[in-house]
Amino acid sequence: MRSSHRPTGHRPGRVDASMDLIDQITSTALNPEYARDAQRRAAAGGTGRTTSARVSRGAGHVVTILICAFVGVVLAAAGITTANAAHEASHERQALIDAIGAAESRNADQRGQLTQIRDDVAGLQRRALADQPEMLDRLNALQLAVGDTNVRGPGMTISLTDGPADDEDAQVVDEDLRIIVNGLWQSGAEAVSINGHRITARTAIHDAGSAITVDYRSVSSPYTIEAIGDSHAMTGAFASTPASSWLAYLRDNHQIRYTTNISSTLQLEGDPEGSADQLQRRP
Repeated sequence: MRSSHRPTGHRPGRVDASMDLIDQITSTALNPEYARDAQRRAAAGGTGRTTSARVSRGAGHVVTILICAFVGVVLAAAGITTANAAHEASHERQALIDAIGAAESRNADQRGQLTQIRDDVAGLQRRALADQPEMLDRLNALQLAVGDTNVRGPGMTISLTDGPADDEDAQVVDEDLRIIVNGLWQSGAEAVSINGHRITARTAIHDAGSAITVDYRSVSSPYTIEAIGDSHAMTGAFASTPASSWLAYLRDNHQIRYTTNISSTLQLEGDPEGSADQLQRRP
């Protein structure tokens, strides 16, 4: 009886063919096109992509250098322009300071000449009116009213000082000075001055930015207000004026300090510039 079991022997022909196919697949794992491309690159010296990348990087470096050079030139030009502008501004500032100093010097010389002329005129007037006492008294009263003549006599002095600089409400303003001056006139003052500037009924006291002007001349803290008159009578009368209450209000609410002193002798200089301004402003 024939056995149905099939023998398991080797088949040499098929095995050899299979081995050849495996070897071929292993040796040619890449697409043949890839191999040909690799061969062409090798034949060209292997410079393809590498050379392009190097050229690109080199061009990038050149562009960066050019940009940096341009920025440097712009910054250098801006620096030179700024330095030149600062130099010119410094020269202009110094020229302005020199011009102001020269103008102040000329004004001082002219003020001295005006004072001398005023004294000469006053002497001539006194001699001319020596035999007319009533006219001389009237002339003296007019000169006193316009602040054109020096005044000497007893009186009182009120000094005000600004409070803390960082507190705007603690700074003396033009209204404060006007109230005090009016209080002194009301108390019987015959002549008044603020920081050496004579005050008359036509004197302008105004704010000018952060400063106060008296007839357009700046004054600053401390403010010294001098008044000539009967010092004892003036002191008592001033205490009952609104100006006295205003001073107390400034002290208690705005930290503005003030002092009041009585003097047996005060000297208030005449201000011919102020009187000339008043005559020019008369309607």
